[in-house]
Amino acid sequence: MKFHPLWLRFTARLSLIMAVMVLALLVLNISFYRYAHLQESKEYIKTFSQALSKQIQPALLTYNQSAMESLVEYLGLQQHILWLAIYNSKGERIVSETSVDLPEKISTEYFPEYRPNLITQEAFQRVTLPIRYNSDSNAILIYTMPIRVEGGKVVWGNICLGYNLRSALLNRPQLIQLFGILVLFGSGIAILIVTFFSRWITRPISILQAATRNISTGNYDINVEMIQPGEFADLAESFNLMSKEISRVHAELSKQAELLEIKVEQRTAELAASKIFNEHLVNSLPDTIAIHQDGFIRFVNPAGVKLLGYDRADEILNRPMLDFVHPRFHEIVLARVKQMISVGTAVSLTDEVFVKRDGSEIMV
Repeated sequence: MKFHPLWLRFTARLSLIMAVMVLALLVLNISFYRYAHLQESKEYIKTFSQALSKQIQPALLTYNQSAMESLVEYLGLQQHILWLAIYNSKGERIVSETSVDLPEKISTEYFPEYRPNLITQEAFQRVTLPIRYNSDSNAILIYTMPIRVEGGKVVWGNICLGYNLRSALLNRPQLIQLFGILVLFGSGIAILIVTFFSRWITRPISILQAATRNISTGNYDINVEMIQPGEFADLAESFNLMSKEISRVHAELSKQAELLEIKVEQRTAELAASKIFNEHLVNSLPDTIAIHQDGFIRFVNPAGVKLLGYDRADEILNRPMLDFVHPRFHEIVLARVKQMISVGTAVSLTDEVFVKRDGSEIMV
């Protein structure tokens, strides 16, 4: 299968453009999806924070390792929880459920919103800090409240929770499925668009090229019909007008050529007849007629052949003119020839002595 070069160039360029457009579309869709999911996750964290606040609000709660595990199970966020820890009023870690190494004492490095003055001795008063997000896209939740630890002692402590939003984003199977669907959909659309536009552009060009080849072979009676509107239809109409004009000019030239051929034949016949007449006239004259060119005899009539004592004209033709002039008249003859060439007209006649075949002299 032979592909048209124009089709290949156009397809390559359009494919590149469509690939860039599809890639940009994928990036925009994925970015929008990530942003939407991030907002969704933040809303979920907000709802979760409110629900957790209501659960730990009523009274003193006992927090030990078992309670921590129960709380994690209640939250349903085991997959993306970074830490869940309790710190006492001195900032010392009491118990934790974590996948990272938390410091033994609470610090602003892990909990940017923590301030020591939040720990007060006001009975049974709970402080909930606003949800914050650190540079790693982690949601930080801190609750300051009275808690009952092992041994039954009640202390003021901090319940700290870290939620990994980035992990939640990257592990969403919907994101991977969406990416695959967008790639397949975008590739299919790009292939369809490239195929459609390439055929839409190259097909009329191929039709015009075929019509041009027909004209080059002499088939001028051709009409191109174009389905596509717009520029291609205008181009086809212009091509048809050109084809008609070429056909008209070709017909006129053919007619003129026929007339010219007839005139040439007539003129050739006239020249042939004139030549015969002139030759007959010259050959019939009793006077000598000779024609020289570049110093050589090119023509002599029968009277001249007889005057010089020769039997045939070919014995004289193409010989130097001075072979038949007496030596003492060479300079005179050459001067007359030079004068005739420079002036361009005939010179007056003078008497000259010619030498015949037998060496005798004759006055002409």
